[in-house]
Amino acid sequence: MKHRPQPKHGREPIPVPAGQILYDSLKTSFVDFARLLTTLEREGYTGYVRLLTDDAAGLILFREGSALECLYDGAADAGSLVLGKQALQEFNDDVTAGHGVLDVVGLSPELIDGLYELTVSRPMYTELYAGWVDMKALLNFLSERKLSGSVMIRSNAGTGVIILANGELAGAYTSESRDISDKPDRALALCDDPNAMIEVKSADTTKHPPLDVEEIVVGQRTRQGQSSVAAPPPPEPVAPTSPTIPVMPAEPPTAQIPTGSFSSGFAQPSTAPTQVAPTAPPRSGGGGPQLDWAAITAELQAMAEDALGNRARKVKDILGAADPSLAGIEAAIDQIPSISLLFVDSSRLEQLAQEMRARLKSHL
Repeated sequence: MKHRPQPKHGREPIPVPAGQILYDSLKTSFVDFARLLTTLEREGYTGYVRLLTDDAAGLILFREGSALECLYDGAADAGSLVLGKQALQEFNDDVTAGHGVLDVVGLSPELIDGLYELTVSRPMYTELYAGWVDMKALLNFLSERKLSGSVMIRSNAGTGVIILANGELAGAYTSESRDISDKPDRALALCDDPNAMIEVKSADTTKHPPLDVEEIVVGQRTRQGQSSVAAPPPPEPVAPTSPTIPVMPAEPPTAQIPTGSFSSGFAQPSTAPTQVAPTAPPRSGGGGPQLDWAAITAELQAMAEDALGNRARKVKDILGAADPSLAGIEAAIDQIPSISLLFVDSSRLEQLAQEMRARLKSHL
């Protein structure tokens, strides 16, 4: 099983439901975050993007392509939740540094509205103890008021969330069971603890502008531009072909072959075989019979799996289909940077290819 980080502080910004998983455990070290954000905007995505690292947890709430809010909790002390632009910047810093994994989960607009209100709205009723509250009567009251907002129940057994849209139940879930239910029963069961705390929030009538993700996108594009400038060095491993080029100037004597083929032709056969020899043996044989190419291919596929997780299939397929020889494996590795993987930065694929070349070289 792949390692899925969990923050040491054991908290999440707000409890979120399971929803429709679009992408699960994307390794941030291989995610083109700017491309992810612009794609979600362009496709009118509604749901959330969750970040999990060993030290922090973050959420970005999207509705119809707009980033409504960002939450980030990375401090050791409780009550250190950061919102807005600062949260988005810290979220982005973690992704850029390659910390943790990302989940992309789709939800209905009503549920996202409820999560948003759960985040930004002021409590309508707070510090209500379950021991002296009739929860069914409270829900009927909120329904009659056509409340849009949320009811959160916190107990020692977990946290329950009930989201309302114009008084109607949009969905309910608990921290123990993230599946969205059309009945509030599991959440209400937490009220069996008389010390459970209940909080009701109503939708804020003041509409807040969505977050501007442009700064993040522009900043990432700049970094990608710099990395693509630095990308040319990778062709250095192909330099072994260049030694044959200096030999080419020796070809002018071949211009004399028609007139003095016996005299100059004697010197040239020794040159011509030397040109063919460097290319053919290393590329085709190169000690191939002494190497276990199946084991080497499996090792490189494991590197792809470790780096890309469930997005490694294309890379593994290319490696698996390669000719079991030095030339075949090298050619497969050369294809990796040009593979198109959604949300994966091509510069990271180039880095992976370089690491594979180094690993392959260690076997020669």
